[in-house]
Order: sequence, then C-alpha cells, then structure tokens
Amino acid sequence: MTSPSLYEILNIKKEDSVYKSVFIHEEDYTEEGYRIVEVEASDGFFQDAIRTKYMYLKVRNQIMKKVYKYMKKQGIDDTWITFYTKYGREDFLLHEEFMKENELIN
Repeated sequence: MTSPSLYEILNIKKEDSVYKSVFIHEEDYTEEGYRIVEVEASDGFFQDAIRTKYMYLKVRNQIMKKVYKYMKKQGIDDTWITFYTKYGREDFLLHEEFMKENELIN
C-alpha cells in the first residue's frame, strides 16, 4: 500500500504544493519506534522550489514545521524524517528540543 502524502492527509486544495512530496508512513517505524516520514521530489514543482541550497533549506524547515505540528496533533512526540534530494540524504529526529534549538518552534 502506498503511503499518503501530507498534501492528501491535510486535504490541501492548492494545486502546486511541496507537501505532495512528503509521505507519512502510517505503519512503518524505525527500530527505536519512531514514525517514519520521507520527503522525495514527486513533481517538478518541488524540484523548482529547492533549485538553490538556500531555497532547499527554507523548504526543508517549512516541511519539518508542518510535519512536527501534524504529528503532535496525532499525539506523536518524536518523528523520524528523511529528505532525499539532489543535495543528498538528510535524516532528522523531530522532537520538541530539536525544534526549539533550530528555531523551528517557540
């Protein structure tokens, strides 16, 4: 079964959205028990949105904020997120302390 995108889960109406490339794995967990989220370009819009390293970092932070907020509403405190882009692979464990240290939440 294909994992739903955050775009689908949040029922976003906007045609072009980076959240189409964010996949929430409802039944997949790391060995440590963290829910898995993967971000992989699914369309040209996402590729265009991250065309420079600066833009990538901005979009990456935007996605991490949205995923963290969504997971908190689901009662999930810690989430493993992996970004697969032309800039390489990046893995993060989203939790309150990390989000505050990186000024992604107050």
